[in-house]
Amino acid sequence: MEYKISIITIAVAGVLIVGGVVYLDTNTEKNISAGVTIIQQPTSDDVYAIVYKSPTCGCCEGHAQAMREADITVEVIEMQQADLLSLKQDYGISPDMMSCHTTILSHDDRKYVVEGHVPIEGIHKLLDERPDISGIFLPGMPIGTPGMPGLKTGPYTVMTLEEEPKLFVSL
Repeated sequence: MEYKISIITIAVAGVLIVGGVVYLDTNTEKNISAGVTIIQQPTSDDVYAIVYKSPTCGCCEGHAQAMREADITVEVIEMQQADLLSLKQDYGISPDMMSCHTTILSHDDRKYVVEGHVPIEGIHKLLDERPDISGIFLPGMPIGTPGMPGLKTGPYTVMTLEEEPKLFVSL
């Protein structure tokens, strides 16, 4: 029996090598070029983030890295500025709410939009409380937030992403 498992393991590895390197993200179906479809089901503790950013912005990767360090699986997708602006508008992010990147955060059966350099504590609060809102935002690019150099100079006012935003948390 162990011999058969080894042959199967080698065969699967061969298909993956022929198909190329495959990145499996949570809740997503990926097609390998050899025609094999693999579905990975996340555990209930999985948190997955897609960070949409322009190719010229470096601070967004700093924010993505801070999320990775907080055990969030992160995928970064670069978009041209016009496409990024269109995505923001699709999610109801008005110009006064905007920052340099937009994140779609998935956890269990919920998805939230996180606009900008929201500190990890704000993201954890969102995931823990699971409010009935579309997301949260921290406008601009405040100094001292994840991805932004410098020291914090005052509280960060994180707001709810709604037609009439409300204070979500002050950090």
